[in-house]
Amino acid sequence: MQTNKLSFLLKDRNDLVWWVPETSKENISDEMTLEAVLNYGTWQDVQAAINTLGWSDSGSIFSSLDSAKRSNLRPEVRHFFKLYFEKHEPTTTH
Repeated sequence: MQTNKLSFLLKDRNDLVWWVPETSKENISDEMTLEAVLNYGTWQDVQAAINTLGWSDSGSIFSSLDSAKRSNLRPEVRHFFKLYFEKHEPTTTH
């Protein structure tokens, strides 16, 4: 069974994934959790998710959500976080 690093964000939070029964929240993927947090979470939720997953994994998950044929990200959320991840992307120095 896969581990969801972001499951703590879903505990007792029916506003993020209201369609999922409480007993099934622990089985939700990090991808689906991040999508829900970006769409419906607070800024603190977003920061907690990014800090937990790390910048690289968060950006990678967002990129796959953004480029998916079908995405549940709201257009304004997609636009904001596309700009956010592009602007704040860590630069590597050699």
